[in-house]
Amino acid sequence: MKTYTTKLAIGDTAWFMQDNKAVSMTVESIEIHEVLDNQSGRCNQSIQYGFRKYTESGRFDKWIELYEYQIFATKEELLASL
Repeated sequence: MKTYTTKLAIGDTAWFMQDNKAVSMTVESIEIHEVLDNQSGRCNQSIQYGFRKYTESGRFDKWIELYEYQIFATKEELLASL
């Protein structure tokens, strides 16, 4: 069985940009996709993190899904990447 290493875990806080603002949300899902490239014979991997977005009244609105390169563990890391 293969082991995967992710930047963050479910339950961790992630920072990312949304509508030109730095926001933080709790990681609620992680999806790892590994696809075989038939030409090279190598596997390409992508990791997506899911976040539940709620309305101002507290009702569920939608899922936000971001790739690993789009999220950061701290606000400082996010700002340094800009």
